[in-house]
Amino acid sequence: ATAPYKTLLDHKPEFDAFLGVIVPKPTFHLLAKNEFSPYLEAMVSQVLTQFLRQGVISSRAILKPEPREILVRRLPSRQETVERPPFAFIELEEGRKSAAGYCRDVAVEVSPSDRWLVCDLTQSLLVPNVSPNWAETHERQQARLQELKPVYFRVKRGEMLVREGERITPLHLVKLQAQTKIYPRSRGVLIFLGLFLCLAVLLGVSYQLARITLRRFSTRLLDLIFVAVLLLANTVINKGLLVLGDNVSRNLPLVGHNLVYVLPQGLAAILAAMFLGLETGVGVACLGALFTALVVDKPFPLFIYFVIAGLMGVWGVKSCRRRNALIQTGLCIGLANMALVATFKLLEFPFTGNDLLIGEAFALGGGVLTGILALGLTPIMESSFSYSSNIRLLELLNLDQPVLRELMLIAPGTYHHSMVVGQMVEAAAETIGANPMLAKAAAFYHDIGKIKKPAYFVENQTGGENKHEKLAPSMSSLILISHVKDGVDLARKHRLGENIADIIRQHHGTNLINYFFHKAKTQAAEPNQVKMEDYRYPGPRPQTKEAGLVLLADQVEAASRTLTDPTPARIQGMVQKIINNVFA
Repeated sequence: ATAPYKTLLDHKPEFDAFLGVIVPKPTFHLLAKNEFSPYLEAMVSQVLTQFLRQGVISSRAILKPEPREILVRRLPSRQETVERPPFAFIELEEGRKSAAGYCRDVAVEVSPSDRWLVCDLTQSLLVPNVSPNWAETHERQQARLQELKPVYFRVKRGEMLVREGERITPLHLVKLQAQTKIYPRSRGVLIFLGLFLCLAVLLGVSYQLARITLRRFSTRLLDLIFVAVLLLANTVINKGLLVLGDNVSRNLPLVGHNLVYVLPQGLAAILAAMFLGLETGVGVACLGALFTALVVDKPFPLFIYFVIAGLMGVWGVKSCRRRNALIQTGLCIGLANMALVATFKLLEFPFTGNDLLIGEAFALGGGVLTGILALGLTPIMESSFSYSSNIRLLELLNLDQPVLRELMLIAPGTYHHSMVVGQMVEAAAETIGANPMLAKAAAFYHDIGKIKKPAYFVENQTGGENKHEKLAPSMSSLILISHVKDGVDLARKHRLGENIADIIRQHHGTNLINYFFHKAKTQAAEPNQVKMEDYRYPGPRPQTKEAGLVLLADQVEAASRTLTDPTPARIQGMVQKIINNVFA
């Protein structure tokens, strides 16, 4: 019995190859012991047929994602049937576990060893008989794609592809993808160039119109840079807050939706009005509102909102003389904002109470925020751009300013002269519509350059000798002219503001120092060689109403001290004569 088994064992590889699986040696030994019983073979075949007829697959993963139908081709007949979910296929591991229990029920009449043999052999021979044919699947997919005809959807100009909050359907997705293909990837650059050109044209036209029509519009490079900085910062800050609102709206929709009302839109207009005048402030309010409206979802209503906020800011600082007036202006802006927000909510009806409450809170907060920012930024702008707001001018009019106290101690005559000139220009400025505070402050400081050489100026010579008697006329004229440059240097040293420094530079214009010019011609051997330019102030001539008033008042006050019998008629005649000489 041993020799035949060895012979059978030598042929085991052929047996394994025939079955398609490697049969374990203990199982092969039991088969040989039972002389490869046809009865046991029939049991194994019965169990296998039961499972293979249902279909065995290697893993459920090949059915994911679950297809709507599967075309099953049976070999070798190549007959095809359609299977639809739920699929009756058995996973290999589940089938082997089920086969073990099933074969024990079938082989109840045989010995335990034969039952074990049937179960083990069944589990070994149970292999997947259903597998995906990817090549055939791909080929048929391509064939079907060739048969498909494109379906076109007509999208009209201006048609809304998808609304905010609407669920995206496959049709929406197809339309959006088609739109993406139409526009090039560089469309963002083209949009930027378009907006840039549009804003460049708008700013260019606004500049030309303002230069021609606005009486107090400044074309100084520093002032234009200041306006540009205000508009750019205003747009960037507002855009940043809008982006923040978009992020917040994902978790807090009502807060994100109403965050636009907290934008400090009046800030740029307030700063422009305080430093460059009310007319410039109105222009900045309109331009700033337009630029911000370009980056919001509802441009027209919010443009109105932004414009009114800016105009309220300009109106609030029209006569601003105290810093707390900026907070009051912010509150006025907030109240106007609240009225507009209530109007917008009515136009968007229906709305919830929470929506209205949050919108009103943000509107009031935007106004207060504007006032606080204006209060904090005003000193920074005064320092950065050498401006003097009305608030700063009031501080400069305080007689305890160090430079005024020094002028009073060193040059008391000049100090008194400056105070009188200040009173004169203040009254005149109110009459002609100039800035009375700027004119008065400039008058107070217009002669501070005389601090360096006070004794060379007649108002400080109290009965003593005249130092000019020992000097050449050319030297005397240089000393008189130098007080203008010294005054400008002191104004910048004490941070009086560029507008006051300009008036100090212009308060003599290009006037001729007649006394020393004629004295030089009298003393010169050749009078024709005396140059008139050496006896003129460098100027320039007054460029503003305030500078012109200081020039006139300076000459009138100095000349009035020379009158021996100052009657009203003589004073009026003297004033008229001085004015005629200035404008000659």
